[in-house]
Amino acid sequence: MARSHFWQHILNSEGVPISGATVTLFDETDDSEVLFYTRESSASLVTYTTTSSSGLFEVWVPDRVEGGYGTNATFTLVVSGSEMDTRMITGVQLLFQPPRFCEFDMFSRLSLLEEHYYSINIQHNLNTEHPYIQAWNTQTRQTMDVSCSSISLSAISVSAYYESEYWPQDSIPVRIVLLGEDT
Repeated sequence: MARSHFWQHILNSEGVPISGATVTLFDETDDSEVLFYTRESSASLVTYTTTSSSGLFEVWVPDRVEGGYGTNATFTLVVSGSEMDTRMITGVQLLFQPPRFCEFDMFSRLSLLEEHYYSINIQHNLNTEHPYIQAWNTQTRQTMDVSCSSISLSAISVSAYYESEYWPQDSIPVRIVLLGEDT
């Protein structure tokens, strides 16, 4: 069991702490309210908490073992109160497990889809349908744009555009790096 801890002080525009503001979290994949704990050792899940007299709030979000979330889950934080305008912070990512990297040479199992478009199916065993993905061209030493689709909890399909004067090619100089958590 690992709970991801997130905390922040809520202040007004003059830097004065806002006491009693309501804080909620939403899962960005479906906009549902996130159940969380207000103490690390708490056994009761809640959907909101309030800021202290110093403007502090703390939440502990459960991991997959407790029926919660995995690495790369993205949340929206909403803070509202009578002394402030509602604030929404999107793209909040919490770390639940130490992340694990997987690296693959794209050219090792490459499929040519059509002229200059290549694809590879990767079994990654990272326990997430949407791992963080980076494609790196080993010749130009630059990142490449890729498109991805989930096949299962432990497999994805990665496609990339690669143009060379020697087309068609059965290999391209691309390394794929995935970030997720162990299954």
